[in-house]
Amino acid sequence: MSDDTPATGLEAALAATAGQDIDDALLLTLAVGEFAVPNMSADPERDELTLPFIERLGIRYALVFTSRQRVEEFGLESYEVVTMTGELLGAAWPLDEDVWLAIDAASDHGAMLSPEKVRSLRSMAGTG
Repeated sequence: MSDDTPATGLEAALAATAGQDIDDALLLTLAVGEFAVPNMSADPERDELTLPFIERLGIRYALVFTSRQRVEEFGLESYEVVTMTGELLGAAWPLDEDVWLAIDAASDHGAMLSPEKVRSLRSMAGTG
């Protein structure tokens, strides 16, 4: 069973705003925060990152997590996990796809970001 006590600053920020609209303050926290990202690439030796996806009600979500513990709780512990900031995720987000971002999808503090909000992360930290 999952312990939903926030283990990271990102988790605490998400828990504090659970059920609310995602505002600029939370987007900034997500932009500078570090995510644990399972790499589903068939060849992890290549310089390529393939995110895991789920689909719910016709919406496709890419999965990222706030910690390795959350990756394990979701059942993806057998994959290589890389860490990256939300800013880097936003910079790499596809412009031509309608893919949402699910953060800690299986937890009470999980959040879903629209493709536009994900892309905005690249400029939230002030470098994009």
